[in-house]
Amino acid sequence: KSKNNRKKYGITKKHPAQLVKEKTTHKKPAAALSETEHAAETEKQQISVTFSINCARAADYGKDVPRYFIMPSSVFVNRGITAFDILKQQCREKGISLQYKSENYIQSINGLSEKDCGAASGWMYSVNGKRPPKPASKYILNDGDVIEWYYITSAKD
Repeated sequence: KSKNNRKKYGITKKHPAQLVKEKTTHKKPAAALSETEHAAETEKQQISVTFSINCARAADYGKDVPRYFIMPSSVFVNRGITAFDILKQQCREKGISLQYKSENYIQSINGLSEKDCGAASGWMYSVNGKRPPKPASKYILNDGDVIEWYYITSAKD
């Protein structure tokens, strides 16, 4: 009787490992997504942030640099990107040189180096106008964040 019920309901006797292989998800393969669906999937994986590299204090100090190496602009990036990752990405895309000892310590951006404008001068970053309490390589950005890398000329900046 159980054999007849299996036939009647389309149930076949299979090893549990085979059942796992046959489970399907309701997601379409990437190739089957329409252009609109693909755009929506990509959008879910990206966030929009505002990014800039500000050297105004170095310019005010007398250094021959523009006020910004990168003016504030909106950038789409992948979720999970850190404040250090976006600095590296934007410098690479814009042809700006970047030197660092580690992902936690920036030595120079576009030739403007630490200590160029005094013993305490160097590069810092802020998110939404505040200095985060963690290194840039550990700070994961959120949608809408405003990231600014800026040059300081004294510990008071």
